[in-house]
Amino acid sequence: MFLYIEEHNIKISLNRNDYDFVEFYLKKHYRAKPFSVITRFLEKIIYAFKFNNNDYYVIQTGIESTLSILDSLIKFAEALEGDLPKKIQEFRSTILSTFQPKEFVWLKQLIKKLNRSATDMAKADHFFRQLAYERIKILLNVAYQLDVYRSVRLLIALFRLAPQSCG
Repeated sequence: MFLYIEEHNIKISLNRNDYDFVEFYLKKHYRAKPFSVITRFLEKIIYAFKFNNNDYYVIQTGIESTLSILDSLIKFAEALEGDLPKKIQEFRSTILSTFQPKEFVWLKQLIKKLNRSATDMAKADHFFRQLAYERIKILLNVAYQLDVYRSVRLLIALFRLAPQSCG
């Protein structure tokens, strides 16, 4: 697998700080709220006036970090082509089959959206922490594994560049 990654120059952009924050965000146990039109409207008002609120910060940053990881994973999976090693094919399959087609389209639109509304944030929060919690955890595991492979690949490249020490 390392050889394949090296030969095909496969890259993935992942930020370790995002992992940590997403783990923290997902573990936060806020009271579950029903997701309705009224709730969305009220949360929009609350979010608009609570910029210094710690819970708001955790939710907003957690959503942004989750979307960043999902964006990296989706781009990675969609860029893979041809005859793939088994482990890379497993990663690709997991990433692309984790969400239903409608969810996948919605997530891609949300990732591309520059200015997410309070309604977007409330819906994403509900989705990530209540509806898709286990699926997000699976994708985080894939991201961790890919990051390990990326780190090993970088170490291999570093050792190839380092001069051989004479003992």
